[in-house]
Amino acid sequence: MDRRQFIGVGGAGALGLAAGAPASLSAATHVHAAPSEYKHWVWIRGDRPADEWRAVLDKSREAGLSAVLIDAEADVIAAMMPLAQERGLEVHAWMVTMREVGQEAAHPEWYAVSREGKSTATHPPYVDYYKFMCPSREAVKLHKIGRARKLLDVEGVAGLHLDYIRYPDVILPSAL
Repeated sequence: MDRRQFIGVGGAGALGLAAGAPASLSAATHVHAAPSEYKHWVWIRGDRPADEWRAVLDKSREAGLSAVLIDAEADVIAAMMPLAQERGLEVHAWMVTMREVGQEAAHPEWYAVSREGKSTATHPPYVDYYKFMCPSREAVKLHKIGRARKLLDVEGVAGLHLDYIRYPDVILPSAL
């Protein structure tokens, strides 16, 4: 794909998202190539009842998507896996890595500390959910590896995608 095709596809996809019509994403793929040459994905978060999963996965397939990246625990992914497979969708686990809320009380020592000596467990920068674990701590490494293994052990998961593999941002755009 050359630069002009990339800009055309990206622009068509952005317009489709701005209009709130995910189906327009599949139209963008026809600008330059047969849909079988490319995979199109969507990120999906959280737990939901089976009926909601069916609706989301049906819309994803109708929009021409070929895979879903799920940000959820292993049991949630396992429960929705047959629904995705019935629709011919690949399922990948999406793991938010170093940013984690929920371990502050039990393991405050797991969290990154700013140069002012403030832990992100109690003083998150920018927004309340910016609580980042410190990857240099052995216990954090083991915790993260354990979570990744649980996700990869789900029958049918095609891959694991890692997000927030870093320390908190030093500078964020003013809009955030």
